[in-house]
Amino acid sequence: MGSVKDLIGHASASSIEVVVEGLEQEGIAHMQPLVERITAQGGRTLFVLKGQGQLNGVLDVIRAAKATLISVTPHQSSLEDLFMKEVHQQGVRSES
Repeated sequence: MGSVKDLIGHASASSIEVVVEGLEQEGIAHMQPLVERITAQGGRTLFVLKGQGQLNGVLDVIRAAKATLISVTPHQSSLEDLFMKEVHQQGVRSES
């Protein structure tokens, strides 16, 4: 029990989405170790980072490739995320 911030934590972001335009395959290859998921559509590519720790490395790759940064969108954890995490942990404990 507690406030929403107490329950989900004070982390700045649970994941970050970065949208880039004009990043060639070589740049995308450099991104792979830094990101959780990559989705390409047209000339734009969406990268999902697990947290803020990888953001500077991703931005460095974008700058070096002279690609265009379209957006950086942080996503906060929600109470639903907390609930699903707790349900999953309870399931793992009951299977043990």
